[in-house]
Amino acid sequence: MIVCRILHDPTITPPHQWLAVYRWITRGLRKLPKYVREAVSAIRIEKRVGRPKKVDLEKRVMLFLFANSRHQMMNKNFNKF
Repeated sequence: MIVCRILHDPTITPPHQWLAVYRWITRGLRKLPKYVREAVSAIRIEKRVGRPKKVDLEKRVMLFLFANSRHQMMNKNFNKF
Protein backbone atom coordinates (compact mmCIF):
# COMPACT_ATOMS: atom_id res chain seq x y z
CA MET A 1 0.00 0.00 0.00
CA ILE A 2 1.43 3.36 -1.05
CA VAL A 3 0.78 6.08 1.50
CA CYS A 4 1.79 9.04 -0.63
CA ARG A 5 2.31 8.68 -4.35
CA ILE A 6 4.54 11.77 -4.55
CA LEU A 7 7.01 10.35 -2.04
CA HIS A 8 7.23 6.91 -3.66
CA ASP A 9 7.02 7.72 -7.37
CA PRO A 10 10.32 9.19 -8.67
CA THR A 11 8.66 10.52 -11.84
CA ILE A 12 6.47 12.97 -9.89
CA THR A 13 8.18 16.22 -9.00
CA PRO A 14 7.43 17.47 -5.48
CA PRO A 15 5.19 20.55 -5.28
CA HIS A 16 7.81 22.60 -3.40
CA GLN A 17 10.21 22.10 -6.30
CA TRP A 18 7.57 23.23 -8.78
CA LEU A 19 6.96 26.35 -6.72
CA ALA A 20 10.67 27.11 -6.48
CA VAL A 21 11.09 26.78 -10.26
CA TYR A 22 7.99 28.91 -10.86
CA ARG A 23 9.34 31.67 -8.60
CA TRP A 24 12.76 31.49 -10.26
CA ILE A 25 11.20 31.82 -13.74
CA THR A 26 8.89 34.69 -12.76
CA ARG A 27 11.75 36.61 -11.14
CA GLY A 28 13.84 36.14 -14.26
CA LEU A 29 11.00 37.26 -16.53
CA ARG A 30 10.51 40.41 -14.47
CA LYS A 31 14.11 41.38 -15.29
CA LEU A 32 13.72 40.66 -19.01
CA PRO A 33 12.37 44.10 -20.08
CA LYS A 34 15.36 45.79 -18.44
CA TYR A 35 17.79 43.56 -20.35
CA VAL A 36 15.92 44.01 -23.63
CA ARG A 37 15.89 47.80 -23.15
CA GLU A 38 19.63 47.74 -22.49
CA ALA A 39 20.31 45.63 -25.59
CA VAL A 40 18.06 47.75 -27.82
CA SER A 41 19.77 50.94 -26.67
CA ALA A 42 23.03 49.62 -28.14
CA ILE A 43 21.45 49.16 -31.59
CA ARG A 44 21.48 52.02 -34.07
CA ILE A 45 18.79 52.02 -36.74
CA GLU A 46 19.04 54.11 -39.88
CA LYS A 47 15.92 55.99 -40.84
CA ARG A 48 14.28 54.62 -43.96
CA VAL A 49 12.15 56.40 -46.48
CA GLY A 50 8.46 55.76 -46.06
CA ARG A 51 6.05 55.22 -43.26
CA PRO A 52 7.64 54.52 -39.86
CA LYS A 53 7.05 51.24 -38.04
CA LYS A 54 4.03 51.19 -35.74
CA VAL A 55 5.79 49.10 -33.09
CA ASP A 56 9.11 50.25 -31.66
CA LEU A 57 12.17 48.01 -31.63
CA GLU A 58 11.91 47.12 -27.93
CA LYS A 59 8.37 45.80 -28.33
CA ARG A 60 9.31 43.93 -31.51
CA VAL A 61 12.16 42.16 -29.68
CA MET A 62 9.84 41.17 -26.82
CA LEU A 63 7.25 39.86 -29.29
CA PHE A 64 9.93 37.90 -31.13
CA LEU A 65 11.21 36.32 -27.91
CA PHE A 66 7.78 35.23 -26.71
CA ALA A 67 6.54 34.13 -30.13
CA ASN A 68 9.70 32.10 -30.68
CA SER A 69 9.52 30.44 -27.24
CA ARG A 70 5.81 29.69 -27.71
CA HIS A 71 6.56 28.14 -31.09
CA GLN A 72 9.24 25.93 -29.52
CA MET A 73 6.84 24.87 -26.76
CA MET A 74 4.15 23.96 -29.29
CA ASN A 75 6.60 21.71 -31.14
CA LYS A 76 7.51 19.69 -28.03
CA ASN A 77 5.96 16.28 -27.63
CA PHE A 78 4.23 16.27 -24.24
CA ASN A 79 2.53 12.93 -24.86
CA LYS A 80 5.65 10.84 -24.34
CA PHE A 81 5.07 10.45 -20.57
